[in-house]
Amino acid sequence: MNRLPMTVTGEDSGVDYCCELKDGVVDETELRDGWKNGDINAYGGWFAILYGGEEQSASYRQMIIAHLDEDENRLIQTLPKEAAFELSLEEPYKK
Repeated sequence: MNRLPMTVTGEDSGVDYCCELKDGVVDETELRDGWKNGDINAYGGWFAILYGGEEQSASYRQMIIAHLDEDENRLIQTLPKEAAFELSLEEPYKK
């Protein structure tokens, strides 16, 4: 949270937008295997918006930090091959 706001740029892999992101402090108990379509990951050197591939994701260990609703997930899939994402906290969550 100390690095926010920040912008990351990534490319569409066919199941996600994958952006390099230096790891921060991670609570290992929050890691899980796999993802659900629409999950957002921040772990392992990556920020990823995972819009597809849920069925094949079980072998990936990660920390899911947010989830998109169905409409937002469909919107993500309409972005160009390369896209930039601004990461920030909404006011109610700032300390």
